[in-house]
Amino acid sequence: MSIERNRKKLLVITLAVVGGVRAARAAEPAAPAETKQIARLVGDWKGMGSMTLGSEKVEGIKVQWTCRSVSEKWGVRCDAVMVGIPGIARYEETDLFGFDPGGHQLHWFAVTNAGETHDHVGTAWTGQAAKFVYDGVQEGKPFKEVIDVGFRDPAAKTLEIHAETFVDGKLASVLQARARR
Repeated sequence: MSIERNRKKLLVITLAVVGGVRAARAAEPAAPAETKQIARLVGDWKGMGSMTLGSEKVEGIKVQWTCRSVSEKWGVRCDAVMVGIPGIARYEETDLFGFDPGGHQLHWFAVTNAGETHDHVGTAWTGQAAKFVYDGVQEGKPFKEVIDVGFRDPAAKTLEIHAETFVDGKLASVLQARARR
């Protein structure tokens, strides 16, 4: 075959593939309403919080989240930093939020520099808030984390988090934080 004929063949194949990709993209399902709720997290958040560990309460924890849309708005990725948590100078967390339409569940997968890797599961946003729960094991004992995430205002400019952890069925810690865009 001549070089010119090979070029024409390659051009035809390329156009067919590109056309197929465009057709497939047009047929992709639209993101469900739940992803729009998750998308309200997108932005840069700064605020303060407190943490209770047993009888000790620590105020003045600095919180910061940077959240961006991912996977064509099907999910949100957040990078969080908290300074002032007892026992760790700088707590860092990477989060991935998404919605599983098959199981009709929200997922919040978190990895932290404190050695935590949790898949928190929620059922749906109710108005301005969602509840996420992680069940696991910590030091051989049942561990549960329950996190309420919500917006204080309809414009979603103020984010509030209330997280409770339980070890062996007993309340171990409470984190409360509020941040603004």
